[in-house]
Amino acid sequence: MTGGDKIAARFMRCDFFEFRPEFKLVIAGNHKPGVRSVDEAIRRRLHLIPDPSGMRRRRFCDTLNAIAELLPCGHTRRKTMLYRRENYFHYDFTVAGKRFRGSTRQTSESRARKVESKLIAKAEQSGPSAVLRRAPQLSVFGPRFLSWVNDGRGLAANTRGYYRLGLQRITETQLMGMTLDRITTEEVDGLLLSGSPSYVNQGLRTLRRLLGKAVEWKVIAVAPRIRLLPEPERQQVLDPESESKAGGRWQTASERRLGHHSGHGNAA
Repeated sequence: MTGGDKIAARFMRCDFFEFRPEFKLVIAGNHKPGVRSVDEAIRRRLHLIPDPSGMRRRRFCDTLNAIAELLPCGHTRRKTMLYRRENYFHYDFTVAGKRFRGSTRQTSESRARKVESKLIAKAEQSGPSAVLRRAPQLSVFGPRFLSWVNDGRGLAANTRGYYRLGLQRITETQLMGMTLDRITTEEVDGLLLSGSPSYVNQGLRTLRRLLGKAVEWKVIAVAPRIRLLPEPERQQVLDPESESKAGGRWQTASERRLGHHSGHGNAA
């Protein structure tokens, strides 16, 4: 958990996925944790944080809501809080990064909980988390993307051809057997695409557009960031015949300028 290695996990009724921990472990309890062997390494890793009960309730709620974010498979991590204000209970929760708050119009906490649960379910069904619980494999989603490339409006003919060739390059990789929600930035960086940087970027740009359409069509929640390879500046290489023609044109232009200057000299 603390070594920085990838961890395999899954959500209920979802496939396993791997992620690299980017968080700190937090233990909340009434008593300090007991540690059998205490050395300098343990002292560096354990930090006691004061009880936030002294913090204003509203400010603490805002702190919890600020860390809500989208997770794979369309699930959301949410922070909820139900509290009494005057005679009624009020709800305050976050789904997919969007905050919802208001009054339940209920004086009983049990009935207020029911109202809150219905509001959360409604927010998850209509919000950005309303995506498929099981993302399709790239091999299954590819034909749908190709159909959009062939029939979609607003795409130039050369753009359609560019994406067709790019999709062919992707089909030669191991990504075709993966579900769309498991295609991460690390997986894309590890692809072994042959050819020059421009040819590799053709496949990467096509993959980036494909995953972007998957987000737009609510097939996945978020698309990974795909980094392109740096491409060297293109330089034109002349064959001997073209070089001789270019040299002849340059020589003709030079003679014309010399003749122009000599004409002015004679006139003087």
